[in-house]
Amino acid sequence: MSVTEKKSLSKPPWLKIRPQFDEVYREVKDLVSEMGLHTVCQEATCPNIGECYSARTATFIILGDTCTRGCRFCDVKKGKPTDYDLAESSRVAGACEKLGMRFAVITSVTRDDLPDGGAAMFAGTTRSIKSMISSCGVELLIPDLAGNIDALKVILNSDPDVLAHYFPWLSSVAISLQAGFWEEAFCRAIPLAGIVLITRKSKYRNFWIIMVLFLQTMSVHFHFQRLQPSYGT
Repeated sequence: MSVTEKKSLSKPPWLKIRPQFDEVYREVKDLVSEMGLHTVCQEATCPNIGECYSARTATFIILGDTCTRGCRFCDVKKGKPTDYDLAESSRVAGACEKLGMRFAVITSVTRDDLPDGGAAMFAGTTRSIKSMISSCGVELLIPDLAGNIDALKVILNSDPDVLAHYFPWLSSVAISLQAGFWEEAFCRAIPLAGIVLITRKSKYRNFWIIMVLFLQTMSVHFHFQRLQPSYGT
């Protein structure tokens, strides 16, 4: 194949992102703005925002829009955050209801300035959604909580349907990109999360089994280090 032929090759359909800024997209964007909420779609400059908003869905960010970490791979605003709004949880639930969501995904900026890392707000948001929309499932994508096990228990006690956490498996890469993390402590918390979820709901029975199998298949030797945050108090 010649160089000219190679240049003429088009990208596969799954690699192309076509903007979808239709009426539904504008409706969701206006709703987020009017209710004073934040979404990953907007704050992280996600290229798939058109697809999600047009489907009347979004991943909500709680605890404000300013992160205390200085991760270079993330486009969310970084710095010293202000006090968070306690009424935010009810507004998130209200937005989920207006959008007719059957499953809500909630994440947050990292708040190293808070003793519990924002665990109480995660728990409050989960309960608000379930109270307002009994049929709506809730997934929480939580930060590392600075390795605070008690904070993790607070979140688990709110009974989320799915608990998730972004984990930089290759620590050598994470150290160069992510400013401040306590993954060793969070690793110790994984068994706790698995056991609590298994004992609480039968549908989580396979959670711990899957996690163990996943960890066993990892051939990389993890070397965890604790780094101080770039921002915060």
